[in-house]
Amino acid sequence: MKKKGFTLTELLGVIIILGLIALIIFPNVNKSIRNSKKKLYDRQVGLIEENARKWGVDHASMLPESGAYYLELTELIKGGYITGKEIKDPRDESTMNGCVVIGYNAVYSQYDYKYTEASCKETKPPENMDKSGAEVPTLSNGLIPIKWNGTTWIRADKNNEAGNNQWYDYNTGMWANAAAVAPDYRNVSVGTPIPEDKIDAYFVWIPRYEYDYVNIANYAGGTAETPGEIKVNFIKKDKTSPTANYLIHPAFNFGGQELAGIWVGKFETTGSASTPTIKPNVNSLRSQNVSTQFATAQKFSASGNSYGISTSADAHMMKNSEWGAVAYLSQSKYGKYGNSSYSGANKEVYINNNSNYVTGCSAGAPSSGNVSSCTNAYNVSPGGTGASTSGTIYGVYDMSGGAWEYVMGVYNSTIKNAGFSSLPASKYYDNYTSIDATTACNSGICYGHALSETSGWYSDYALFVVSGAPWFMRGGHYSGTTDAGVFCFNWSNGVAGSNISFRVVVLG
Repeated sequence: MKKKGFTLTELLGVIIILGLIALIIFPNVNKSIRNSKKKLYDRQVGLIEENARKWGVDHASMLPESGAYYLELTELIKGGYITGKEIKDPRDESTMNGCVVIGYNAVYSQYDYKYTEASCKETKPPENMDKSGAEVPTLSNGLIPIKWNGTTWIRADKNNEAGNNQWYDYNTGMWANAAAVAPDYRNVSVGTPIPEDKIDAYFVWIPRYEYDYVNIANYAGGTAETPGEIKVNFIKKDKTSPTANYLIHPAFNFGGQELAGIWVGKFETTGSASTPTIKPNVNSLRSQNVSTQFATAQKFSASGNSYGISTSADAHMMKNSEWGAVAYLSQSKYGKYGNSSYSGANKEVYINNNSNYVTGCSAGAPSSGNVSSCTNAYNVSPGGTGASTSGTIYGVYDMSGGAWEYVMGVYNSTIKNAGFSSLPASKYYDNYTSIDATTACNSGICYGHALSETSGWYSDYALFVVSGAPWFMRGGHYSGTTDAGVFCFNWSNGVAGSNISFRVVVLG
């Protein structure tokens, strides 16, 4: 009988059937292979994490009590905890070069070990080079970080990593500076120079701190001419209970709102009532009564303002307690007092003795007769920078001499000649219910306000408010010689004066 072969139709049918079977089987086979490799990878990760745990036990002193430690796999290999074979990725035979993140779990009081595929360099957040414990400056209000590069101000690295663009280190007197700039410079890259005509306002960050109010008695261990150190601890925003013998400075509570810090105008206010600025080397804004100054200061965060500052920043005229926060920090190890470039009487902030009220000028000494020229510009070291609260270019200027400065501090809510129809909300001013400085301070209102606690320091003039002259002025005048200074205070009725300016504060 003659044998017959497959017809072409039958052969095609078989091929189609085999193809359909392959379409069904192969994806399942591939999936099974992938799952198998994934299980091997998970075991590999578990092995790495387990050996990282052994490393952690042997190196417990290196692990932080908060934050995380980022462990390189090469460190495990070097210590003999794993081998090179154990970091081969079973999925594709590539070398695993991820990172083990070791973080403390407060709930279970133990460390967690988690492997991530990203390298430690990619995983680890930027390292802040400031080790003082100061709260990180809050820039959400529209300001940009700036740094002096020796010639001009540049945009700084907000992460404050090591390098040419680091912008603060309170241990070295490098206080954080920020600026409100023109729209075309708000988003420039790090390191970009910022022309002076593009800067509308300079601000300095005063981080939240507590101070030793017991040690401050009797000139903090010094004398009236050369008082001692005000002991300061930087603290975090969530710390609301002070250390024994310390008080959290009152400037960091604004109407019940706990603050990480405040942004203080670097210079006396400049510009005009309609378009205020905060700039060096120009005349300060004067001849306004207190109410007009208050309204002018609020323009910095008014709705639709030209500075790019958020309304939530709540720009306002400096309160007396906020002046005290800057003064006390200046007299701490983080301020000019702690700056080794100055000694003895020169630890006092140098006077601005310019009779034309030019901001940022310095006499180059704590006391000097007035002159019509600018003896030292603010960016000249040390003669000019000695007029800042840090003794460096990064501090606050014009707090000794220049113009007198009204602050929002008043006796018994007395308006007098300040121009208010009624006082603003209580969070915007400090109210002193006694004309006796000691009594007022013992009631708690004056602690930290640079009044009776520091009265007479550096022989600065000290005159407390009364009903007929209920408004505080601070800092002294360009002709004040030894009377002027950051601890100087005087009274006034709140009227406009050609020799009286003011300062702006923005919330952090």
